[in-house]
Amino acid sequence: MVGDILRQERERQNLTIKDIEHGTSIRAVYIEAIENGDYEKLPGNVYTKGFIKNYGNFLKIDGDSLSRQFTAEIAPPSPSPVVQQNEKSVSENGTTDIIDEPIPDINDNNNQTQNEPTKIKYNNRSKSSSNTGLVVAAVILIAAIAGGLWYYFTNIEGKELAQNPPVQTEQQNPESSSSSSSATPASAQTPSDNTNVPASNFDGVQVQAKFTDKCWTKVIADGQVIYEGIPEPGAILSWQAKDRISVTAGNAGAVEFIENGNSIGVAGNVGAVVEKTFVRK
Repeated sequence: MVGDILRQERERQNLTIKDIEHGTSIRAVYIEAIENGDYEKLPGNVYTKGFIKNYGNFLKIDGDSLSRQFTAEIAPPSPSPVVQQNEKSVSENGTTDIIDEPIPDINDNNNQTQNEPTKIKYNNRSKSSSNTGLVVAAVILIAAIAGGLWYYFTNIEGKELAQNPPVQTEQQNPESSSSSSSATPASAQTPSDNTNVPASNFDGVQVQAKFTDKCWTKVIADGQVIYEGIPEPGAILSWQAKDRISVTAGNAGAVEFIENGNSIGVAGNVGAVVEKTFVRK
């Protein structure tokens, strides 16, 4: 499993989960989820592939290969084939094959009562054939759905991530906890237009982010995490700090940054994981 490979290599290099968090900007809770195979605790398959690739590259192993192995792990299993019962197995289960039965004489009154059991056995056999047909149809439908999901995850998402691989930028340097009191919590606004937003007279660094699509975002102001989430498309978030703001975007092509009122453009490619650091000037 991908998580076992990463954990064993991390332990071989005598690294802790905190070391990986500082080196990759991936939260410790996500690192533990990857190592334990608890993928439901992660923000989504696209982001998980980026995390696994960055984690592997940080440990100097093949991150692309680990990302493909993760895709294979989450692919739904192929359904087991259904084997229809033959005439012999039906007979062994207690239902008599009417083909092997002698045809009663319709002119013999003593044989009239024997016709009823024969009809009942015939009806039971017809119901069994009908049920078998329904099971086969259900299996075919499930196989078609599973095949479609497998194709989507292994082709569409894989090609998108391969064309726009996650990039790792400068590593975050943790600040002392004494500066955390100067960070101001982020606030969401309704977007108006694409013009630059004038900077206020704030004595520090001020950053705004305009989102055109969903993007997992983590913000650290003066060493303190002040925001982590996935804003809705069209949202505008702003943050302030005394000395430094670091923003990690899980879908860099969906966010535009504005520093102290001046737009610096889109953060990167669609699907790329990018970290931007803004310092007081």
